[in-house]
Amino acid sequence: MGRRAIVSFANWGHWRCRTGLLLTGCLSTDPARAQPWYASTRSRAVSVRDFVAFCHAQDLTIIGRHHLAGPRRLHSTWAENLRTTIAVFELEAAGR
Repeated sequence: MGRRAIVSFANWGHWRCRTGLLLTGCLSTDPARAQPWYASTRSRAVSVRDFVAFCHAQDLTIIGRHHLAGPRRLHSTWAENLRTTIAVFELEAAGR
């Protein structure tokens, strides 16, 4: 079994998703595609902050991370959970 993985996901912590939930009380569309939450192929909505906490809890080392806002790469980590639509993480399992 490999020790490294690349994981990407739509960030449901994006500001548009949060605003939609605040104003309507309902989950909005997938931040990466204009799909309602129930039509998304994802099994669970997750945010960048949730995923980082998950990695720490599972003893996974984050080797690299890229945050995209639409087609653009974000070069600043300022408010990355609010600004990221797609997150890409490179992970490594600790000493297995």
